[in-house]
Amino acid sequence: MAEVLQFGTARTRQAGLAAWRNGDLKRAYEILLPIAETADDSECHFIVGQVLAMGAADLPADRSAAIGWLDFASRGQHEAARAPLKEMLSRSSETEIAEGKRRSFAHQQKLINHQNGKPDAASPEVTAGLSEMAAAEAEDLGERLLNGVNVPVDYAAAFRCFAQAAASGHPKAQFNAGVSLYAGKGVLRDLAAAFGWFQASAEQGYGAAATMAGVMLVKGEGIGQDRERGLAYLQKASDLGDAQGRSALAALRSGATLA
Repeated sequence: MAEVLQFGTARTRQAGLAAWRNGDLKRAYEILLPIAETADDSECHFIVGQVLAMGAADLPADRSAAIGWLDFASRGQHEAARAPLKEMLSRSSETEIAEGKRRSFAHQQKLINHQNGKPDAASPEVTAGLSEMAAAEAEDLGERLLNGVNVPVDYAAAFRCFAQAAASGHPKAQFNAGVSLYAGKGVLRDLAAAFGWFQASAEQGYGAAATMAGVMLVKGEGIGQDRERGLAYLQKASDLGDAQGRSALAALRSGATLA
């Protein structure tokens, strides 16, 4: 664990792990959930997700909630979370998956802000003047909210900033709006909408957006699979100097597949 737990919390955690090992899923959930919400503890994230995937006495299974915690644990490098997450994704609807991905980043946001001694989200005053901001100003505010620079991390507010600036044609904001939609970061995951923003940004010469558009076309994510068109976008990204696009293009031309 990256965060050192205080003695009392550590003892509570051990009680939760014991309940999990003994098959008392509801008790394990009740003990470990508060720790999962406030500690960088991927084992607790994993167990809470597993309990929600299986359900327990007086605690019905919840696919979106389970995906949220298992995805969070997996992104925290908890290897054991990967298989149950893959299984959950395979039998969940697109709506359940989109909500689960959104929850995963909501957990991340809450944890980052807790560790930094900040509120769970930015106050409404931070974005009160958003509608009057120039595109560059809105994009900059979105980046600060995304990274917690002088404000709490707030992925939903960051997306609103990016979306407004993107609608005004700001290429970096278009890319960032696409990333938010692709990942489900502060907004429900929408791959088709993400591709639209990547495409718009790439057409303005933003290399990272061309890479994402190319990868999505090659893999058929959210749109019809089109390898040749995808390779053209990756070539554009490479020409624009994007290292990831150049690497993906070289891998595909050597016969490799994209993960």
